[in-house]
Amino acid sequence: SAVHAGRAVLLAAALWAPGPAMAVTYQPLAPIIDALVCTTDSCDLNIQGDSNNKLTGTIPTEIGYYPGLTRMLLMYNLLTGPVPTELGKVVSANRIDLFSNTLTGTLPTELGSLSRLEILRVSGNGLSSSLPTELGRLKFLQQWYLDNNALTGTIPPDLACLTNLQFLTIQCNALEGGLPFPQLLNGDFNDGGCAQNNFTCGA
Repeated sequence: SAVHAGRAVLLAAALWAPGPAMAVTYQPLAPIIDALVCTTDSCDLNIQGDSNNKLTGTIPTEIGYYPGLTRMLLMYNLLTGPVPTELGKVVSANRIDLFSNTLTGTLPTELGSLSRLEILRVSGNGLSSSLPTELGRLKFLQQWYLDNNALTGTIPPDLACLTNLQFLTIQCNALEGGLPFPQLLNGDFNDGGCAQNNFTCGA
């Protein structure tokens, strides 16, 4: 089936390692597009679900074997389970998009090792607990989408180190306390649409 074909591609993305002077493309059944493109020094994973074709199951921990993965786009699927800690080994990643799945658990502290990450979108899942202080090491992070989860606690002061952050969505959680992002208080911060959060802006 198309679902199983897409799942096989996800596993292939995690397990296949490029060899010298090779370029490989895996193309599952349409309409899941641009599933996996690898060259000798980088890979791109793009499996976007639609109403007829959605990935199921968990994100394989073997994804950590693939440090050359630069983009991981798995939005609009039915992926379950946690965000694997092994994702912190994908050190070349500049964009991770897990929007609109059914992922649970916490954001791994290991994501703080993704020093090249510019865009992180995990909104529209069931992620819970507090934000790890280690994410303050994402010095190149520009866009961060956290809305529509079940995050709790306060935003760690360490996240004030995200000085390149330009856009943040965080509505529909249960966060509280102060916001350590003064650069976002003039229109690039979105906490509208839900009443769960209890922030003190400008703190």
